[in-house]
Amino acid sequence: MDFIKLLDKKYPAQNTVRVILDNHSTYTSRETQRFLETMPKGRFKFVFTPKHASWLNMI
Repeated sequence: MDFIKLLDKKYPAQNTVRVILDNHSTYTSRETQRFLETMPKGRFKFVFTPKHASWLNMI
């Protein structure tokens, strides 16, 4: 979650921050969800790599 907070500070508030992640459960922890609920709707967009292809580079 520290990384998400860092991204929030680095990018202007009107920007949408897109983060590409593997399918690890820590990204959907209660602590992370509570923090994201305090953010404006659409501030962060998470793109998860498929579970069967976590090595896939989607960029």
